[in-house]
Amino acid sequence: MPTNNVIFCPSCRQSKNIDSLQHLVNSNKIFLTYGLCQKCRFAIMGVEIKQKLTSTSMSILVDFDKKEFANFNKRAKISVNDVLDIKETLEFPAFVQSISKKITN
Repeated sequence: MPTNNVIFCPSCRQSKNIDSLQHLVNSNKIFLTYGLCQKCRFAIMGVEIKQKLTSTSMSILVDFDKKEFANFNKRAKISVNDVLDIKETLEFPAFVQSISKKITN
């Protein structure tokens, strides 16, 4: 996170003070935050990592409302096997062919 404690909406680049976001999860100096952009009304999900003198943040647009966002953290974590399954699916020739047809049509 910048030292001025400001993030920008990924959609309209409107600046937003970090303190105006709601910290929904606080786990060992890692915060999961949620807020709405006042300008474009998109929901923003952020991850904030605080260290001794600095902090880093990343924000993405989501279509979750506040209740859905609160449930987001309760889902099962992605495992190595999940990642390998996705990789295998993406490499499967029939899948690639199916996607190619959809893109060209």
